[in-house]
Amino acid sequence: MLHQRLKNLQKTLRKKRIKAFWVIQPENILYLTNYSQDLKLLITPTKGYIITDPRSAGMLRQKVKNFEVVEIVSSSGEVLSNLIKKTKARTLYTEDGITVAGLRSLAKKCKHVKSLPSPITELRLVKDSDEIKKIKQAVKITSACHRYIAKTIKVGLTEKQIVWLIEKYIREHDGDGLAFPPVVAVGPNAAVPHHQPGKTKVRKGTMLLLDFGALYQGYHGDMTRTIFVGQPTPKFERIYKAVVEAQLKGVKFIQNELRIKNYELRKFEKQLDKVVRDSLAGQSLDQYFTHGTGHGVGLQIHEAPSFHQKRVTGVKLQNGMVFTIEPGVYIKGWGGVRYENDYLAQNNKIIKL
Repeated sequence: MLHQRLKNLQKTLRKKRIKAFWVIQPENILYLTNYSQDLKLLITPTKGYIITDPRSAGMLRQKVKNFEVVEIVSSSGEVLSNLIKKTKARTLYTEDGITVAGLRSLAKKCKHVKSLPSPITELRLVKDSDEIKKIKQAVKITSACHRYIAKTIKVGLTEKQIVWLIEKYIREHDGDGLAFPPVVAVGPNAAVPHHQPGKTKVRKGTMLLLDFGALYQGYHGDMTRTIFVGQPTPKFERIYKAVVEAQLKGVKFIQNELRIKNYELRKFEKQLDKVVRDSLAGQSLDQYFTHGTGHGVGLQIHEAPSFHQKRVTGVKLQNGMVFTIEPGVYIKGWGGVRYENDYLAQNNKIIKL
């Protein structure tokens, strides 16, 4: 898999006539090597170089066969300068997001330096079988943790205590940690989509919104459930039902687009968001839906595609994409309901992970 990922990137570099590409983003380094600590990458159309500390060099040579590992003897800058001379590249391209100081430093190694949106980001849109396997495991741990928390919740626990239970469970069940800081919101706190957990205690007769995910070998899970402690009120049941129905309509929309093989549908991000919002509008709840309908998931918790009316990426729907669909309703002074699952587009079908 790693070999093919490098080959795909090199094919892109050849198309763009890029002779030297400097990879600095940790998630992109991880994508190409399965490692990310204390190393940088220089990619040419025919060669991949890992620049690293001598202490890691031996291990990387054994584990990452498709790269040439170059040890830093005096400075990484000197190593990079020598490699650029070797490639005979007149311009060094680097991923955008680099600091001004970083650009100035690179300019000392190569006369012409340009930053650009990383072509690796586009390659990561479509997950290969190894990535899908890891994401499935992250989601499996996340889902099991949600079931555990639902059974463990009791009156008197604080939001912060529940966060600890979540992290403890994930780490004890093969997870590498939290995919992101969990949202645990009791009662009216659930009206804030990204509420920061505090000392509010679980009480009987209140809702509890739980949004968290497990991290597994660099890949993220992301799932939200809203439960009611005690007997649900009619208002909660009505809103919960409306949110779940909106989510299912979003799933049906994607399934239809995959069925008709509409891979050139570049507006599907906005259209999915509209389908979900229109469903909530049918229940006069759309004004309480204050965020996007979903996002891509992988080596980052938020990546393309982006299901929103304004913040879209313009990518087309493709098999191999992994994304969330997560409508929500948030009413100040009352609380909120969000329902979120992770989905995989595969073999012209949408699969719930």
